[in-house]
Amino acid sequence: MRDGVLIEPPAPARQRAGWEAVSFRLVMGGLAAVALVLLFAPTLVVLIVSFTSGLSLRFPPPGLSLRWYAALGDAWQLQFAAWNSLKVAALSGVLIVATMAAMLLMERLAGLSRRLT
Repeated sequence: MRDGVLIEPPAPARQRAGWEAVSFRLVMGGLAAVALVLLFAPTLVVLIVSFTSGLSLRFPPPGLSLRWYAALGDAWQLQFAAWNSLKVAALSGVLIVATMAAMLLMERLAGLSRRLT
């Protein structure tokens, strides 16, 4: 308050966003949506096809069965492949969490160094 007049702080950058910022967010959101569809659609198809009752994996499945999951228990090659997939998935998860932790730590350290100077 100055001279009895309430002075408001300037609007945050997010509120002052112009057309460039809005269009950038729309384009990035659209690209992220396309990327997610391209990543998850094949996984969803494989998951649905894994319940097929046919002799081969076809989409759409002619019927539903757990035969391929029973075959996983009987074939050492499938067990080996499944175990490798689990190891790769676990390692990927650890790397993602470690990367996020490193980014958070760097952000916190940058904020700390700005406050100290």
